[in-house]
Amino acid sequence: MATSQGRGRRARFSLRNIIRGWPWYYETAPVCPDEVLLRTVPNSIGFYTQTMEHWAINPNAFEPAQDDVDGISLFREDFITSEDLASISTHHNGVRVARVIAKECTDLHLSLNPDPDDSQPPGHTVIPEMPFVRKGPHNKAQRQNIKDLAQKLAQVASKNEIYTPRGLPDPVTRPRS
Repeated sequence: MATSQGRGRRARFSLRNIIRGWPWYYETAPVCPDEVLLRTVPNSIGFYTQTMEHWAINPNAFEPAQDDVDGISLFREDFITSEDLASISTHHNGVRVARVIAKECTDLHLSLNPDPDDSQPPGHTVIPEMPFVRKGPHNKAQRQNIKDLAQKLAQVASKNEIYTPRGLPDPVTRPRS
């Protein structure tokens, strides 16, 4: 629940957030370069493969879905934990949570726009350079650029800690009938 219509929700109480200015640190505050950003990764083949180690997260996990018209969504760890983000996911196979440092995104020339939305978990942030784009000959270059960025983000996230909820099984391939 938002504490103020214009500022969004307040950051979680932690030493790090006290240093950032808690209790005056809200979702609308700019993303700091050292902030940790979270992305849910469906527990499905094609999104996560544990046996790949340094490439555990597939680039599909960072590609925009059809409803990502304003860009892909990330969540600020200053506002929600990996555990809470995984627990509120509605994906039928469950999710893992990937971590990316904000500077790793800005090094790829990506913008991080805070986008407080009461229908989303706290700390909602979008990358506007990575919106969903329909297939077509006129936007082939833009789609390829988004795929390249998704690949780079997946590489970065695979090197960082990946949160796996207790008891979540590894994704399995479906037997062919």
